[in-house]
Amino acid sequence: MKGRAIIATDGSCIGTKHKQRVAGYGEATGNENKHGMLGGIDQTAYMAGVWALYKIMKSITKCKEEIWIIIGNLAIQ
Repeated sequence: MKGRAIIATDGSCIGTKHKQRVAGYGEATGNENKHGMLGGIDQTAYMAGVWALYKIMKSITKCKEEIWIIIGNLAIQ
């Protein structure tokens, strides 16, 4: 039987002015959690969510198991 994984992502941003914005992302798989700061000038919750999805897709390219990805931002889907 193939293994299964559920991966959840979330992106967030704080700050109201462009110069003050700081965005970050997180991903969770079972007991393993990863998070980080978003680099670059596009410091938005949307871009942080896209970055989290990109990092997950990059890490699971060789997996043959069934993987479900839960994204916290409906606009990304």
